[in-house]
Amino acid sequence: MRALFYLLAAILVLFWLLGVFLFALHGFVHLALAFGIIFLLLGLFRRE
Repeated sequence: MRALFYLLAAILVLFWLLGVFLFALHGFVHLALAFGIIFLLLGLFRRE
């Protein structure tokens, strides 16, 4: 389960970076960043 959190966090942060550099997905960019950070923090605090 921990690997899944890291995978989701990495994917969402990559989408955020892509959106920042392309200036195309303003609303989705910040949502993806927020979810990426949440999944990363959950993965760090829920050590299995």
